[in-house]
Amino acid sequence: MSTTLEVGDPAEVDLGPDATWVDYMRVHLAEIARRVTQVFVLPGWESSRGAQLEVHVARALGLPVVPVLTEDKPTQEPRRIEPEDVRVGMVVERRKGEAAHRDRVQRIDGECIVGTDGAWLWVPGNADGGWTLWLIEDAPAPVDPDAALVERMAKEVHDRNCADVGCRDWDGHGESTRKAWREDARVVIRNLRAQGARRSARFDVTARAEQ
Repeated sequence: MSTTLEVGDPAEVDLGPDATWVDYMRVHLAEIARRVTQVFVLPGWESSRGAQLEVHVARALGLPVVPVLTEDKPTQEPRRIEPEDVRVGMVVERRKGEAAHRDRVQRIDGECIVGTDGAWLWVPGNADGGWTLWLIEDAPAPVDPDAALVERMAKEVHDRNCADVGCRDWDGHGESTRKAWREDARVVIRNLRAQGARRSARFDVTARAEQ
């Protein structure tokens, strides 16, 4: 019995000339949650902000994330690592002779390493028993939760400041200039959050004060 798979390519989606990065991400992430059964990633996906979010959503939903190998990037051989080198998100394999157990690291409690199914991948004394740890897949690059907000704020401030000089082309600037706008946006976000936290503390009403 053969199974027919329908392959979707996010690059083929066209939302029109006025669509933003956020518009595309809303479509792609909703599609992953709605009907995708597995996600394939190309080499270098870790450097793509959109791909990071797509992989994050897929893994949160328990969907397989499958790397697609190309001729210019051969398969990476597993390499032996020490327990102290393990990070959450890595896929590691515990080996002893022909016995092996592979899983993605869910959490690290001291010297204990726990997989997604709750099973111990490593506990103190495993090395004495002849077990070794091997890195199968490195942890994905961290997803910046403020990335979309920073990008939107940086573009908005850029457009307002450059409207009078007729230079509203965000993409026309060099990456160093866009990076400077993003850094300014992050400073503004941090200050707004700090002010919000101070206001919340200043006007906090306790049960005793209400009485």
